[in-house]
Amino acid sequence: MSEAQLAHRRLIQSLYKRSLKTAQDWYIDTNLFRRKAVELRIQFDANKNVRHPRQIAALVKETERQLKELRHPDPYIAPTAPGGTKFERNIPPPTAGLTATDFSSKYPCESAELAKALNNLLEKGTVETFCHGDSLVFKALSEEETKLSGSVQGQEQLVYNTIRAAGDEGIWTKHIKADTNLHHIVVKRCLKALEHKSMVKSVKSVKHPTRKLYMLMELTPSIEVTGGPWFTDQELDEEFIETLTKECFRFVEAKSFPRGKPGSIFTAACKPYVSALQVHTYITAREVSHLNLTVEDIIMLLDVLVYDGKIERFIKPLTADWNDGDDDSLDDSDWVYKTTTRGRKESSAWQSCPCGVCPMYVANLCTENGPVNPNECLYYNQWLGSW
Repeated sequence: MSEAQLAHRRLIQSLYKRSLKTAQDWYIDTNLFRRKAVELRIQFDANKNVRHPRQIAALVKETERQLKELRHPDPYIAPTAPGGTKFERNIPPPTAGLTATDFSSKYPCESAELAKALNNLLEKGTVETFCHGDSLVFKALSEEETKLSGSVQGQEQLVYNTIRAAGDEGIWTKHIKADTNLHHIVVKRCLKALEHKSMVKSVKSVKHPTRKLYMLMELTPSIEVTGGPWFTDQELDEEFIETLTKECFRFVEAKSFPRGKPGSIFTAACKPYVSALQVHTYITAREVSHLNLTVEDIIMLLDVLVYDGKIERFIKPLTADWNDGDDDSLDDSDWVYKTTTRGRKESSAWQSCPCGVCPMYVANLCTENGPVNPNECLYYNQWLGSW
């Protein structure tokens, strides 16, 4: 793939991602958002075969215009994300370290003498400082960390501590400059010296391919940096994803309808539908991937199939030992998957009837005078009107 084709692919992927994010800002309800996500996918797929440069430029310009026009005045932010309602609401206390107030309470002395002693420890590299809220915390370093920190002094030590604070997420050179307040030439010189001493290393991020991130040599980059199992050498491995997606769909399809009985469906009392954990067990047993995939990775693949309209997800039927507690939250084990009836030949009237394709968590509530009943069923009226 040429550089131009790669750049075009990233542009379309960015537009698609921004479109989904804009739709999520307007449709907080999951069911409404999924319907809109399917519509967006259909719109993008309708133009995937366009090859003329002018037509492509016009489509991109029109998409950018719509995204700007539909921008939400108050976009949705996850509660625990930066800017969210719960972000840093309960900051955990530092696991170790003492503040200047702690020192004063335990060892009463003049503030000038205390500052001189702490500065002496900082110069020797036996302690480090970090901010916790509005307080400056002093933390003792281990013997190993002291030796490593003692090999750098002055500006190099300042850059090294900034990189170490970033952890496995890494830090961009521009952010190092902002945090240390050093000139970019000084930052580059320090980074070069630290790399020469094998103390830090540079990595590439799949989110920002043009940026060079720095982290400690002994750390392994996080999934946010490497992209997880879906990326190989900072490139999206589409063939690998397609292979795994087909295997997941094949397994879900095999469990969605009775075997050897074309046109039949399972009854409401039957519980054959599979969960993400069962799909993960199947993929692991088949050894489709040489990587150790997690259940969260499998859920991502199943979500792709859901957005493509090939499978559907619903809450598994309630069992007799189900505990109706106060916690209404659902985890991944509460959901099961089945293939949609689209594309299957409807050989029986029961299969085309709304009851035949009604999700189980709705069918369990359907009674004569219940919250869901045949007299007020919208799908029944549509089905009867089509005859």
